[in-house]
Amino acid sequence: PDAWRMLHLHARTHGERFAAEVAAMREEIVAFVTQLIAAAARDAHRDPHLPEGEVAGLAEALVGAAESLADWAGATEGVTAKQAAATLMNFAWAGLGDLMAGRPWSPPEDSEPVPDAEGVPDSEPVAQAAG
Repeated sequence: PDAWRMLHLHARTHGERFAAEVAAMREEIVAFVTQLIAAAARDAHRDPHLPEGEVAGLAEALVGAAESLADWAGATEGVTAKQAAATLMNFAWAGLGDLMAGRPWSPPEDSEPVPDAEGVPDSEPVAQAAG
């Protein structure tokens, strides 16, 4: 945690050299996590051709969550790296597990009014929910 905190702090306060190094490291991490997610999808007997954009988006989200959690843990008294890692796993594991099992999240079909042929939203779902 101390090395992460120092590198992150220098990237924010010491200019382009440190910022470029952090950006390069982040790109490597995202590429590695992208490969891990794609391999997990194949191993879970899902479509081996899971859309590349979806896998890349998942990797970016996971790495971003890890970065934010590392910042939080560094600023929170008493949180160890092991505890922060467990928190991240608890956060990500259920969602990725469901996705790999073929149960992706999707919004309820009737959650928003759908525009009719003239582009006017149909207020029926809202009226039913209110009534």
